[in-house]
Amino acid sequence: MIKLYWNTTSHDPISGFQWGKYHANNSDAWINLVLEKINKQNIQSLDEIKKDDILIIVDCDVDKKIEFYKKLKILCSKLYLINLGDESGQRSVIKTYDLFDHVWRSYINNHHKNINKITFLPAGYKSGIEKTTNDLEKRNYKWAFIGTAHKASRQDLLYHFSKIKGGYVHQTKKFGDKTSMSSGEMGKIMSSTHFIPCPNGFYHPETYRLYEALELGCIPIVESTYEYYKSIFQNCPFFIVEKWADGKKIIEEYGDEQILNKRELCKKWWKEYKEKIQQNFLKIIAK
Repeated sequence: MIKLYWNTTSHDPISGFQWGKYHANNSDAWINLVLEKINKQNIQSLDEIKKDDILIIVDCDVDKKIEFYKKLKILCSKLYLINLGDESGQRSVIKTYDLFDHVWRSYINNHHKNINKITFLPAGYKSGIEKTTNDLEKRNYKWAFIGTAHKASRQDLLYHFSKIKGGYVHQTKKFGDKTSMSSGEMGKIMSSTHFIPCPNGFYHPETYRLYEALELGCIPIVESTYEYYKSIFQNCPFFIVEKWADGKKIIEEYGDEQILNKRELCKKWWKEYKEKIQQNFLKIIAK
């Protein structure tokens, strides 16, 4: 039997930001979506695992849990990992990955690209992000930015985009603090927005913001850092710019019909891409 177990909250730090709980609270909807075609049983305890079960484990901080996985490998006939987090890519995860039949992870870097058992999985959208308007309704905002303005790139984004009328900005002082919007609030704003600029994350080009924009029918504009998105996505219809001044120009020049057409292209591409992810899981796990 194929079983799914979330292990992200084990080995959480005693103090500081608890990333395991963060991933458990914010990634469950995305993981459920990508595993939708897998006939599996969700389990709450390792006591529910029987000898020769196939186990899909969702986890973070995996470099700290290698002895734990060694025991699971003996018990299970096959062991699969969905590795959340590790945005900085500084963790020594490859030895841990050797214990698994296959691994899915986001924040791909050069250490992961040539290993056959590693498949790229987008970081996805946060749980609670839901579209609150239909595709035919008018969107109130031309563009929107919700988040922290750390690093020069985000400051440059706000400098250029603030000159475009009809925008929306909500700056948070620090990631995850009380000034942060809830996923539901973000969903309402983004569902009413045409363009979503997606600057790099703190460590890595990839962020939730891109996938939230796609899920809510917006048009993402992303930075072309290291040509990351061109390397992981083929024929993506959203905009990839070298500098934010170029993004400003795109928004100013796009008319209503062009916006609608581009939104439809993004919507179609994202739907097909999600289906490809589901088929990939099905092909590898259920074979």
